[in-house]
Amino acid sequence: MHGIMHDDTLPYQYASSTVSSVLVWTLPVNSLLLTASVFDRESEFYTLFQSLMTSVASKYVIRCVETDEDVLLYRELFLQSEVLIHMGKELGDENMTAIGTEYTKKQFKEDLHSLDSIKKVYKSSGGEFWILHDTEKGVMVGSIALQIHAPGEGELRRMCILPTYRRQGLGKFLLHHFFNFIQNSSVKLFNNGKCRVILGTPAVNTPALALYSLFGFEVVERFTVECDPLGSTLDLVQLAVTLTNSSPESETS
Repeated sequence: MHGIMHDDTLPYQYASSTVSSVLVWTLPVNSLLLTASVFDRESEFYTLFQSLMTSVASKYVIRCVETDEDVLLYRELFLQSEVLIHMGKELGDENMTAIGTEYTKKQFKEDLHSLDSIKKVYKSSGGEFWILHDTEKGVMVGSIALQIHAPGEGELRRMCILPTYRRQGLGKFLLHHFFNFIQNSSVKLFNNGKCRVILGTPAVNTPALALYSLFGFEVVERFTVECDPLGSTLDLVQLAVTLTNSSPESETS
């Protein structure tokens, strides 16, 4: 569960084996992501997207989580951005807020417990955990993470934006960084020229679903889970995208 862009992913065993959406990497290092359906280099949309990314990069910086202080500040960001807490308060839905609160407590005991836990879950497998800063105000305003499960299998996690910073292109900025890392880093994520990235979010998280579809993600599974100890249920959505890369150095041996 996540903040309107709070996108921790579902347990890996929920991953579906079929995805029709394909992203093809055609641009050089540090260039923009191009999808066959949306990011046409000759289109007006592509020009606008490029302009947006340039504008955002002039005001915000993305860096890796590096210290215990980073983790403490991120936990506060996570609490303020959790989608069910935020939406529950807006809608006056105490049950939704309670589910989000219980979920947050659980995450603080797991991968968000400490810097060591973040290193174990994300960095040790070749993934990474990034935080987004407003350079003018000097505050942490967002995050995104990549967890690698196996060659060709990755997971987008921990994507969030502070509510007061949404609708400014920061979600697109984080996703652009995320996919460029997969394409351009030395991480051997691609397997035989392909890799699959999954993520999960509550079904009520419609703004995030719209954003992910823009980057090629498609819904592969919908299901309901019980939320202990509250006795409530929550509808969740799993999304996935398959990326292809013809670059030999991006393939596993």
